[in-house]
Amino acid sequence: MALYDTKCSICGVVRVDVVHKISEPSPACDDCGGATEHIFLTAPRTHLFHKGWYEHLAPDPLYFDSRSKLKDYCQRNDLYMEQLS
Repeated sequence: MALYDTKCSICGVVRVDVVHKISEPSPACDDCGGATEHIFLTAPRTHLFHKGWYEHLAPDPLYFDSRSKLKDYCQRNDLYMEQLS
């Protein structure tokens, strides 16, 4: 499945994050039933976690073997990591 932004060729309505198979044609417009075209293909956001030592979170390096443990630590200590959002 892919994530698309589509635009209706009749009424011009733009739909954001329409999910459907790449092999399928664009879905019809929800407002007028007209044909739509893909205007953007949005890549899905992936969340990567690498187990190991994290040196930038505390004075001494911390080891995390799971994403959930790292996320819990960050929440308890009011830390923000973009990879965990």
